[in-house]
Amino acid sequence: MSLWRRPPSGPVERMVDQSLLREPADRGVRLVALSLLSHAQKAGDKLESLSQELQDGDAGSDTALHDFRVAVRRLRSWIRAFHPQLSDAVSRKQQRRLSKIADATGATRDATVHLEWLRDERRALSARQRVGHTLIRKRMQKKRRDGSDSALSAATEFHAMIAKLSRRLKVYRCDVLAPDPPARFGAIVALRLLTESESLRTDLAAIRQSTDIDASHRARIAAKRLRYVAEPVSKLAHNGASIIDTLKTLQDALGDLHDVHVLSPEIEAAVEDADARPGLLRLSRRLQERGARAYADIEQHWLQDAGASFFDRVSELAADITRCASVGVETAVTPDKALFAPSVEIK
Repeated sequence: MSLWRRPPSGPVERMVDQSLLREPADRGVRLVALSLLSHAQKAGDKLESLSQELQDGDAGSDTALHDFRVAVRRLRSWIRAFHPQLSDAVSRKQQRRLSKIADATGATRDATVHLEWLRDERRALSARQRVGHTLIRKRMQKKRRDGSDSALSAATEFHAMIAKLSRRLKVYRCDVLAPDPPARFGAIVALRLLTESESLRTDLAAIRQSTDIDASHRARIAAKRLRYVAEPVSKLAHNGASIIDTLKTLQDALGDLHDVHVLSPEIEAAVEDADARPGLLRLSRRLQERGARAYADIEQHWLQDAGASFFDRVSELAADITRCASVGVETAVTPDKALFAPSVEIK
């Protein structure tokens, strides 16, 4: 089951073309970051315009919250992935602020997803069991309301960061007398694809059972990071779109596990209520079945090297991007040069 996932693609995919891959890395990384920043700004503005609706539990505001959360997460992942090129534009303090902003939307996001699942489960419950359903639903509604203020404050804080981030991302310094040409944008993206891919492979290998909360959480984050690096260049290679689709499917399965891990303690804590116990026990069983299905899917397609063909495709994507970036270059860019952080102002 997939709840409240798979956001629409942003503007970055339409902006990156083969010519950008051959641009200096610093310029390419900043252009993508500026596009992601603009997208997050629009999402934040939309969320703030629906502040009352969010507090009232309106479904339209849920979509706005999700879009803002994902937009900030994309921006954070990009800045993290290309910190060597962006360290002079985005400080560690600003990165921590972005992390806190994204985290502040988590409680409302989780409660909203749980409420969607509970709504779907209600029809299969008896009248007696619905007592427990009503109890846990009210708890989730309270968590959603309590978290809405934090989410709106996060949007306001993000708005306050935009001007400075934008100003610093629009300018960088490079040494025009450097003995070697600067790395090309596509070359460092290709290297990053391989790095994030290997991280995902390692984190997936650590999952042994459906109750491995920490391991599945790390794998979920790794899948997102790989996806957010791949998305801007995914349309430039024949297998790029399929890689994104595969990562979305993996995120859905890992997301289901995450939701089970988060909601299970909430249900267990409420079971002490005798009247609500029959319904809560039924919901708990249904939740565990959902987790088992998600784990079975992950095990079948990813564990014990079942995902090897996917990682081969990522390697092929990285090779394609490297070839596109190296057109007109006599000497291939080495990994050391790809991480070269150059210092003429480019505006």
